[in-house]
Amino acid sequence: MSTRIKGTFSLILAGILLTAFLSALAGCGQSQPTFMSFIGNSSQSAKSMKPIVEKLKKKYKGKVIFVDVDFDDKKNKGTIDEYHVSMNPTFIIKNAKGQIKETFMGAAQEEMLSMSIEGFIPSTKKPAGSATNTMPPTAPISPNVAPPSSSVQTIPVNPTP
Repeated sequence: MSTRIKGTFSLILAGILLTAFLSALAGCGQSQPTFMSFIGNSSQSAKSMKPIVEKLKKKYKGKVIFVDVDFDDKKNKGTIDEYHVSMNPTFIIKNAKGQIKETFMGAAQEEMLSMSIEGFIPSTKKPAGSATNTMPPTAPISPNVAPPSSSVQTIPVNPTP
């Protein structure tokens, strides 16, 4: 093969790989919700959340896509900026279409995260005669916080000491 053909082949292959990678990041064709955790070691409340996230991963294995982002790693600045994360820890739940639906800022209770995750897992069976509920369970929002815009809900939680 000539150098020109090898170069063209390399460019085409790189383009295909890049397209596949970007599609995976964008959630194209995914049928599962995504739970993103932005946790670093720079705060005690963030450290306390790591075991909770590990429990959630075991509980929802195969039903939810988990993405861990090290909040303290400078290589992740682009991702942190893209999702407007300013607090360590922060948790983002995206629906199966890849749309951000809930954001938890600060240390959250395991039950609160679990209830929110379950609200976005597509149900395979519905009991006969049951009503369809498209709204996920949510936690109450502090009266001092402005209501979320559109369909995205941000839930501030109190950091643990």
